[in-house]
Amino acid sequence: MIYGPRSTPLRVFYMADYARHPAMGVRGGLPGTAASAHEIAADGSERQVEAIGDSLLQPGEWIRGVEAGGGGYGDPLERDPEAVLADVLERWVSAKAAHDVYGVAVIEDGPGRLAVDLEATRERREALHALRAAGGAAGRP
Repeated sequence: MIYGPRSTPLRVFYMADYARHPAMGVRGGLPGTAASAHEIAADGSERQVEAIGDSLLQPGEWIRGVEAGGGGYGDPLERDPEAVLADVLERWVSAKAAHDVYGVAVIEDGPGRLAVDLEATRERREALHALRAAGGAAGRP
């Protein structure tokens, strides 16, 4: 959420739960995204602020809070590629996250249509498994 004053200064108090310890995943799932808070200056520049605090905002300044995300359930590389595609189509998951986290290659299959490239998905998942085996952070956003 983003909020700020319209015409007079406003002191805001905020608390971003799970900023330091995001929810953990289970059964091989990845941890959720940590919460954060940012001050947005009148010129549009941003600076991250402590997760719990207060700010005195002037008109044209804003505070942006991002809530923590829940942890995942199950290894993302084992998720059905068609289910990942459905999540992309519903905008729960970006095409980049489908590729980077789930190892699913989403391609255009005609004007405005997306599909899973099964061969590229198999190759991507093999590469991510190899990266994990070598101690890399495969499947991490």
